[in-house]
Amino acid sequence: MSTLKTIFGEETTILFIGDTDYDVEVYRGLGIYSIKTTGLFKCEEARRVLSIIDSFFQSTFSS
Repeated sequence: MSTLKTIFGEETTILFIGDTDYDVEVYRGLGIYSIKTTGLFKCEEARRVLSIIDSFFQSTFSS
């Protein structure tokens, strides 16, 4: 389990399940957002996934 601060300053928890195909559950605020990805995750990749999620939130809620 990795907990990283996002650009919004919110605490985001990423829960990794599995060996090579990870079910990634992102807990942010009161919502739970699930994404599916493949490959072994490392810290850099976790940050990359968070940046994608941040971009999604920014484009979704800023308009």
